[in-house]
Amino acid sequence: MKQCSSPLDIVFVLDSSASIGEPSYEKMKDFVKTVANSFIIGPGKAFTAVIQYGTNATTAIRFTDYMNNTDFNTAVDALPYLRGETRIDKALQLASSELLKERSGARAGVAKVLVLLTDGQQSRAPDGVDLQKAATPLLSAGVRVFAVGIGTEIDESELQLIADKSDDVIVVPSFDGLAARVRQLSIATCQSSGITCNPYSTFRM
Repeated sequence: MKQCSSPLDIVFVLDSSASIGEPSYEKMKDFVKTVANSFIIGPGKAFTAVIQYGTNATTAIRFTDYMNNTDFNTAVDALPYLRGETRIDKALQLASSELLKERSGARAGVAKVLVLLTDGQQSRAPDGVDLQKAATPLLSAGVRVFAVGIGTEIDESELQLIADKSDDVIVVPSFDGLAARVRQLSIATCQSSGITCNPYSTFRM
């Protein structure tokens, strides 16, 4: 696959809740690595980070932790399976309050993209936050949010609350269907850099 050479800060937000199951969680990590491999990771190019969420959300990889594709992929392989509930709201809040700040390695003046993956719906909890409210700080800051729903238990209308436009909501019937969407997501993400050109002209072999 051709690689996008544009400077971007990309956050992958992984559902690590109990409903996923370990085999599917491994397929989700493979998807993240494949999308990441469509970018050149390093100084002046793409910075990549990962948030995992279950009952809580945690920053697993920060932007400046790994400055090449090989090291990032190795770190993704090592991500543990958390289990627990599906607290999408906590993941979005963490992204906006911590990860997308310069102190965490995010770069001023560089386009920001968040790719959220889930196989279910937001868990109902007394301290739960409406997903539209949780996503608003990200969208207001100009972050392009892609919401990727996998399987039959998702609520597509819920995913629409997270993304700014319907084209940024991607729904696949199973984890096996993720691979077919890599190209679509990679090109759309590269275009988010704000470079006005043919989508392939910012890619390098």
